[in-house]
Amino acid sequence: MKFNKFVRKHLGGLRLLNVSLEGYGPGHILDRKKLRKLGVVKEILTGTQYKWTINRSDASITYGTITGSKSLKGGASLLGIIGLSGSYANDYSADFEINGIQGSEFKFQSQLTLQPDLNQLRSKKPALWKLITDQLVVTEAFYATQFTARFKKGSSIIGKADLESKLKLNAEAELTWENEEVLQITNNQNVPFGVRGFYV
Repeated sequence: MKFNKFVRKHLGGLRLLNVSLEGYGPGHILDRKKLRKLGVVKEILTGTQYKWTINRSDASITYGTITGSKSLKGGASLLGIIGLSGSYANDYSADFEINGIQGSEFKFQSQLTLQPDLNQLRSKKPALWKLITDQLVVTEAFYATQFTARFKKGSSIIGKADLESKLKLNAEAELTWENEEVLQITNNQNVPFGVRGFYV
C-alpha cells in the first residue's frame, strides 16, 4: 500500500513531521504551522491529579509493506529519522518501504481530560495561554520502526559510497546497508514521523 493512502485510511488527522526529534511524543506542544516544539503539557498542568504514563504498542499496526517516496530538499528528513548534510539534500530524494509502524499514546489522559483545564489558563494564566492558544497538543505519536530506503539524485540511484559521509541519523536506531544501494533502519523507538492531537 502507498504511504499516503495508508495515512488517509488508518491515521486520519496525522500531522507529518518534516524534521523530527526525540521527544516529539505525547504531551508535547507544537507550533501549529511549522510543528516546532514549544513546550510540554506536564510543565503547565502540574497538579497531582494528572498521570502522564505513556503506552507504547508492542506490535506493528501495518499489514504488508508500505511504500512511498520523499524529497529531502530544504533539510527535510526521511520518516523523521534520516537526513542529508549540507547542500546535497536539495538534489536528493528517497524511495522507502516500511515494514513496521508502532505508536505511543497517553494511558490516562486525552483531549477530554486536558482541554478543559488548558482552557482555564485563559483567565488564570494569560501569559501561558498566549503561548499555547491555537497550538497542537500531541496525544499520539507514530514511529517507523523498520524500513529500507534507496536514495536518488534525479533519476539516478546513489549508493553507499557516495552517501555514507553525508547521512545524518536523528535516532538511536540501527542502520545497516543491505547492499550498495539499500539502507535498512531497524529498532527506531524514539523519533516519530507523525503525530496526532488537538488544538487548544
